[in-house]
Formats: sequence, C-alpha cells, structure tokens
Amino acid sequence: MSRYHPVDVYVGNKIRETRWLAGLSQTALGMALGLSFQQIQKYEKGANRVSASKLYEIGQVLKVGPAYFFEGYDEGHEFESVIDGPTLNTMSAMSSLTPRQMAAVASVIRVMADDNEETAR
Repeated sequence: MSRYHPVDVYVGNKIRETRWLAGLSQTALGMALGLSFQQIQKYEKGANRVSASKLYEIGQVLKVGPAYFFEGYDEGHEFESVIDGPTLNTMSAMSSLTPRQMAAVASVIRVMADDNEETAR
C-alpha cells in the first residue's frame, strides 16, 4: 500500500502518462512550468500534491483540462495505464537520451515497424 494519498498517486500517474504521450521529458515539462524535474517526479509519484493552479498549468502544457487528471478515478481502484508495461519502460528509458540518440532510436523503430507490416502481408 502506498504511503501517499490515492488521489495524489492517481493524478500523478495521469500526469506521467500524459507527459509521455506528449513526448515530453520530466525536464521539459518542468522547464515549461518553471519547476525542476525533481518536482515533476514528486508530482508523478504522488509524493507532493499538485495545487489547483499548478494542475491547470500542467494541463495547459499537455493540452488537457484539469478535470482530465481525475477521469477514471474510482475510490479503491488502482490507476490503469493505457500504455502497456514494456512500452512504459521503454519510454522511461528513452527520456534520458539526447535528441540525437532519440532520433536514431525512432528511425530504428520505424524500420522495424515497416518490416513487421511487410511480413504481415
């Protein structure tokens, strides 16, 4: 059981997932908000509560409304990511790459996906 409040953990997970889907690192989101990546990390873990005004600002950067971060919350239920575990792990690892490395990885992934499409035909 988490030592953090379940709503804070849920909102933090939604922030993390939405940030990843937007292709932003914790550093990039922090810079857009005038915060450190460590503060973003704390929000995403639910260790620090996000104020209403900060949640609004996060939503502005991620192009979602503040209510989005509460959608699907049901007391007693865990956060369910729309991204599977391996993809989440890959995205997390990629967030530490340089832009040049990220472009190289993206190129490899595109080639592999094209190969899969041709094999399926």
